[in-house]
Amino acid sequence: MPHKTRQRTRLTDRPFIIVNMAMSADGKIAAPDSGFSRFGSPRDTANLYRIRQGADGILSGSETIRLEQATLTTDRDSPKRNARQKPLRILATGRGTLSTKTPFFQVSGPPILILTTRRIGPKRFAAYQDYAAGIFVSESRSIDWSSALKWLRQRWHIRTLVCEGGATLNQSLFRLNYVDELNLTLCPLIIGGKSSPTIATGTPFPSLQEAAPFQLIRRRVVNRECFLTYRRLPVATAAQGPQK
Repeated sequence: MPHKTRQRTRLTDRPFIIVNMAMSADGKIAAPDSGFSRFGSPRDTANLYRIRQGADGILSGSETIRLEQATLTTDRDSPKRNARQKPLRILATGRGTLSTKTPFFQVSGPPILILTTRRIGPKRFAAYQDYAAGIFVSESRSIDWSSALKWLRQRWHIRTLVCEGGATLNQSLFRLNYVDELNLTLCPLIIGGKSSPTIATGTPFPSLQEAAPFQLIRRRVVNRECFLTYRRLPVATAAQGPQK
């Protein structure tokens, strides 16, 4: 399970956020057509469920859920954990494009929360109300992450949140300096291609000096895969350069 730190206990206005992704040796998370392609090993899948079980909520964007036919459930829950204790499943969708006929909505699992914007149509909003325990609507055209995360933390008591992409969602959180921990599974293959997505795409940081700083805190090599864990550095610390 992720390390417990004092930093987590200090976060009262938002959850402690963990981004968890698997990528190729050249930094790609999918083929050039952006279709879903799982290339991690069974051990990577086991690591995915381990990280999920240590969280209070699992967050993913609508396109990632659609491509993966993901349910965001933890199929290795202990029998002692009831539905309330399992991590809540959280969908981020600006316009409500994910159909309620997908497995995410149709499977039996922990409660669903939805983060959306004023761009969602009334018909889809009404449809989501039949499946979601709660819906947060940002008044802007994009999700107001500061308010949405505060809603998750204070209304739903989500202290630890795992984000599983996609790349645009990841970058939104990186740019706001909200990602506290980054877990990467480095897989031994090269995908290539300019259009192949990486773990974070969208609006870049204005300069290298403003890029999100992280420090490697744990590394495991198992068979042909490398499991890496990074922690976010305070900006002031990052500006001082690497620690000796």
